[in-house]
Amino acid sequence: MNHPTTKNSSASGSMYKMKQVFVLPQTIELPHGMYRVSPVSIAKESNSGTFNCSIPISEESQNSISSSAADNEVVSEEKFRAIEKRQLDILSKLTHLREMIVEIHQKYVTEEDEAAIEVETPEFVDIVVNANPTSPPYSLLFLHKLLREYYGEGVRLHTHIHSSIQGSLKDYLSIFSQLEQRPQPGHTVISITLIWKSIENETELMVNPFQQSIVHGEGNVARFISRLIPPVFPLNYDTLDWNTLSLVDGFIEQALDSQSFNLEMVESYLKGRNNTGGPFLLGGISIADFITYSAVSKLLLKDTKSINLSKQPHLTRWIRSCQQYGEFELFTM
Repeated sequence: MNHPTTKNSSASGSMYKMKQVFVLPQTIELPHGMYRVSPVSIAKESNSGTFNCSIPISEESQNSISSSAADNEVVSEEKFRAIEKRQLDILSKLTHLREMIVEIHQKYVTEEDEAAIEVETPEFVDIVVNANPTSPPYSLLFLHKLLREYYGEGVRLHTHIHSSIQGSLKDYLSIFSQLEQRPQPGHTVISITLIWKSIENETELMVNPFQQSIVHGEGNVARFISRLIPPVFPLNYDTLDWNTLSLVDGFIEQALDSQSFNLEMVESYLKGRNNTGGPFLLGGISIADFITYSAVSKLLLKDTKSINLSKQPHLTRWIRSCQQYGEFELFTM
């Protein structure tokens, strides 16, 4: 290869020359074993003087590309329609949900005062509770009061003594018979019959006398009866959110554990709360207070001489608050 030489007009003289390294032949013979490939790109000059580069594609390739594009278009359209259908389904469900909320709102909330709730009255509920007089279900006092708040004079409470009970009942059990009402004209909505009976499980509720379906334990009986309260109210067990439900169940099971439950546990918890949010276990009243009050009452009545509530001021205030709410006085505070 020949390299041009450059001459400088200055006094430094001309640059050095390099010898040619190799010489390219005018023609190159390629091996005949290689296949020939058509030009990939062809540059064509347009009328405007610019060059457009295009890649020649065979008719078969062109058809394949067109078919693939059509398939992609069909798939995209199907996906779009599926998304659109799913969106319409969601909107339909939301509309239905909104209509249900409006219907509930119109059913339970008055026009004058949205806080006034209309209670749907059940046809008739007959509840039979068997209880051992050695372990009275004091939670029933609160539940009876609540039911009368919502259903009025339609709630009846009757007490009976089973033949398995020998002798007379303790004086402190008279608080149940004091709740008995004389028959009033009108329709009885809920009838509660409390039978003092010598039973092993202490408290049980007969759900269906024909099938002998029984709910065992004071905690489960309280849960069952609380469901008779309209579900728009938070004291209904089924309306509790998950966090509140776990706390309520924890207190109920702890209170029913006669082996480990004691007054110091309640005093310690109430002292830690320091009446935050309200005077009760969870701030507001709940069936956890009903069952815990029942357990505390049994301990106090069992050993009235050795227990000194003056050393447990938080427990004393809580007992007073529970009795004020239940509108009865089992203990004088």
